[in-house]
Amino acid sequence: MEGIGNTGLLSLQKLADYFGYIPMPHYTLVYEFLKPISERHDYGFNMEHLNSMTAHRDISQEYNPNRDLGTIIHHIGTIHGFH
Repeated sequence: MEGIGNTGLLSLQKLADYFGYIPMPHYTLVYEFLKPISERHDYGFNMEHLNSMTAHRDISQEYNPNRDLGTIIHHIGTIHGFH
């Protein structure tokens, strides 16, 4: 969980550095930590909301913060017109 939080802060900082501002007073990351019940399940669904995002993390795979960085930046930036 700490890795996701740090990656979220880094994502906000990268957007602030690029655009010069962050248009929301707060942003919430909601993650589900799941272990697939079989190889057929990948739980590949994430969703952005006005001041939050909902995502998943497959705990059967090794954590890679670089993979989450792009996802979090995308979800924060898309909803606020940063794209």
